[in-house]
Amino acid sequence: MKDLLHISAAELTELGIVDWGYTSETVPRSFEKFKKWLPDNGAKLPFMALEKNVNYRSDLKAWWPHARSAVVFLFSYAPAKKALLEEKQYRVAGYALGFDGEDYHTVMKERLHLIGRKLQEKYPLQFRHSHDTEAILERDLAYRSGLGWFGKNALLINRQHGSYFMLGSLIFDQELELETNSLSADHCGQCRACIDACPTDAINIETRTLVAAKCISTWTIEDRSAESPAPVGMEKGRGEVFGCDICQDVCPWNQKPIAHIKPQLGTRAREWMRWFERPFDEIANDVLPLTNRAYLRLTSGTALGRPGRPSFIRTLSFWMKKN
Repeated sequence: MKDLLHISAAELTELGIVDWGYTSETVPRSFEKFKKWLPDNGAKLPFMALEKNVNYRSDLKAWWPHARSAVVFLFSYAPAKKALLEEKQYRVAGYALGFDGEDYHTVMKERLHLIGRKLQEKYPLQFRHSHDTEAILERDLAYRSGLGWFGKNALLINRQHGSYFMLGSLIFDQELELETNSLSADHCGQCRACIDACPTDAINIETRTLVAAKCISTWTIEDRSAESPAPVGMEKGRGEVFGCDICQDVCPWNQKPIAHIKPQLGTRAREWMRWFERPFDEIANDVLPLTNRAYLRLTSGTALGRPGRPSFIRTLSFWMKKN
């Protein structure tokens, strides 16, 4: 990984960044594809369907009128994911127990601000950050930055680092003196590993998009209805209660990079891993007596509180009936 202006590659590595790319293209290349996907999937992801958010996603300048360029970073959680794989812990998506078990939103926000402020010490620029919270097509921004291609499972895949990473971006009010990477070619070829492995058939191979209503991650995290039925086929999964990594775990592009990574799981993340690997009824016994507010206190500082107590209990109930 190369330096970023006056920030060394070593400093970026200390922040958990494994690669970065730069673009001055503010208009996403997949916006029309996104609009075609939205009518059939927005009901499950209502925050994406808000009219103002759709408009913001059409151009970085619609989201922030001063936007002129962006640097996109790959924040890796591969060491934590490898530790989970070695423990055969599949119930929680790797990113949720990465970042030392802390909420990746908070961690990435702090690190992006740190980078932005370091750049401001040398350059008269203004910036805004995005890390899975803003109305930006971040995969497309990463693609325009030359960081990978859209896999058949709809995730951004990087040839060197696979897909066990989160995307974080700094958007600047001016163009920077940085080289741009070439756009990445598609390296999925004829592979169908993710498609064949998905137990709920949530991958649309023709459009390389996810069908939100069929996706285990959507149901276990974003679908807050306590009565919403599980996607058909979920019983063939691995006991997922928060997110799902099946399509990533079988991807050939994740095998080589993770093979050479040392497993590492923070103390808090390891405690959560042990909490989640217990029998489902034991977990339920911990959660059922809690109020909704107490559940949020229990999961405070992590990404795990997002589904809320009612839908988390719903998910546990599903697996208790299947076991």
